[in-house]
Amino acid sequence: RSLQRFTEELLMAWVSAAIRATGIGNVLAAGGVFMNIKANQRIAALSEVETFAAFPSCGDESLSIGAFYQASATKHGHVQVVPLTDCYLGDDITDQDASDALAGTGYAIERPTDIDAAVARLLADGKIVARCSGRMEFGARALGNRSILADPGNADLPRVLNRLVKRRDFWMPFAPAILASRHHDYLRNPKQLASPYMMMTFDTKPEAVRHMIAALHPADLTCRAQIVPDEQPGLARILIAYQKLTGHGAILNTSLNLHGQPIARSAADALAVFTNSSLQHIQ
Repeated sequence: RSLQRFTEELLMAWVSAAIRATGIGNVLAAGGVFMNIKANQRIAALSEVETFAAFPSCGDESLSIGAFYQASATKHGHVQVVPLTDCYLGDDITDQDASDALAGTGYAIERPTDIDAAVARLLADGKIVARCSGRMEFGARALGNRSILADPGNADLPRVLNRLVKRRDFWMPFAPAILASRHHDYLRNPKQLASPYMMMTFDTKPEAVRHMIAALHPADLTCRAQIVPDEQPGLARILIAYQKLTGHGAILNTSLNLHGQPIARSAADALAVFTNSSLQHIQ
């Protein structure tokens, strides 16, 4: 706790000094220390900080993106380099990938006409759903495409998830994915900060305790929120369908992996997690 407090206060003083020196209150942080989501929350709350964001998964793994940007900018000019619109940069999952992984397993397979609505219905019914769909997320956070999803209103859910698949330490909280149009119902976010990559924590409102207690830190009721743009495909469509069924705009989102193992990348990886856990539904 003392080391955490020291780190927070050192970073806050450093950022404040940088703003005084430059006159710039728009802060973009990079470097592994900014994976410290509690420190990021305190920096963002500084009165002199106008906006704050931390580069998604900002440890050494992001050096590859910087190197590619620099090479492209050197060759074509900075203005010609199109900014990244998201961090779903990994492998895609095709129907053939899924069919090959499922071949010979004997699992019951359904092909709903509206897969997002079908997943939302399972979540609304209290089921836990593994999701391996679309391009994999870059970096340390599962952002819906390689995730385990569940109804966060069930206070017993962390125990259930740990028994079924995660086996993580009791003090490690789970996190919510929240529809952007509903996030002010749940989060205290006076500076209107975006949080699409789960890079900071937020204080929460009473509505969050009622609707997503399983995705809050049990000690201080903060959460490491993924604020999902309503227009985003995939996860946002599930959230919208879930909201229509329940009236709630948040679901629990944790990474699709066994404790201590990498996040599932391929359809075969996802099926291995499914097979070696007690999960019952996978998209």
